[in-house]
Amino acid sequence: MNGDPIAETLGKKPGTEMPGGVYRVGLPARPQGDVDGVEINDTRVRSWLAFQKMGDQAMVYGGDLVLTATK
Repeated sequence: MNGDPIAETLGKKPGTEMPGGVYRVGLPARPQGDVDGVEINDTRVRSWLAFQKMGDQAMVYGGDLVLTATK
């Protein structure tokens, strides 16, 4: 699968060819807000989309961002 059109459509840098015909594109997550008064504004947090050809269609997986708090 040639992923360049995918990254171009998303307005992102070219992604990475992964094993099994998966094409992965990184995305900035940029969470903003606060948790218990602590501001969250971290541009280092990332997410991703991964595409895999399925016959004449494609399946897309998305990376999740999970924040947990300990009191």
